[in-house]
Formats: sequence, structure tokens, C-alpha cells
Amino acid sequence: MTHKLILIVDSKFAKIYRAEGLQLKNLISEYTSDELGVNHKKQSLRTGFKKQAGGMAHFFDPHNEAKDLERCDFSKKIAKIAKDILKNGDFSEIILIASPKVLNLMRKYMQKIVNTEIKEIAKDLVHSSEEQIAKVAFS
Repeated sequence: MTHKLILIVDSKFAKIYRAEGLQLKNLISEYTSDELGVNHKKQSLRTGFKKQAGGMAHFFDPHNEAKDLERCDFSKKIAKIAKDILKNGDFSEIILIASPKVLNLMRKYMQKIVNTEIKEIAKDLVHSSEEQIAKVAFS
């Protein structure tokens, strides 16, 4: 029987399942960004040199949103966790289900790590039931 690793990732939540054939067997682990220590200081609404509303942006103002930085760091940490799971297990395929922005980041980090075939599905199913996940993953 072939074993598959199913990663369901959002910008703040991740679930990792083990599947055999066309069935989800068990939930290996769940993670949140808070558990992994992914927190960035939020920007104030006022930007610009003198912090006036509607002012022009200044050269020294941050060019990245905190939400984007958190999404990037969380994806990197989940990819590292997946690498550790793949070292210990025998998986023939990885099914990666994530929202489009997270999928792009996970694709970038997973390519560097694994040599296993990756099936990508651009959907946000973190808060879905196991039946819905199985329906999307194996269709």
C-alpha cells in the first residue's frame, strides 16, 4: 500500500495527515503560528515620514506587511517539519493543499527539501472536515 503525506496549510494553521490508498488514516499533527513562534510587529495605520494620515511614504518605512512576513516564516517552518516527517516515514507522494499565496511559498520551500512527487491543490481547507479533505485530495 502506498503512503501519502497530506499537508493542509493556511497562513496561521497547518494540519498534517497520513493517507493510505484513497483514505485518510490519521492526523499526524496540527500547528498554529503562535505555537511555532511566528509573530511580527504589526504596522500602524499611519505611514509616512511624520506619521501623518495620508502622508507620502518615506524611504525608511517598511516595504513588507507583517502578515506577509508571518505567512513566509510559517510556510518555511512547516516545510522543515514536513522534511523531518519525510525522513522518518516512507511516503510515495505529498499532497499539498493550501490557499494560493501560501501554496506559492510552500512550493518554493518544498522543492529545496524533497525529491518526492508533490501534488498541489489551491484551496483553503484548514477548517474543513476530514471527509471534505479526502474528497478534494483524492479527486
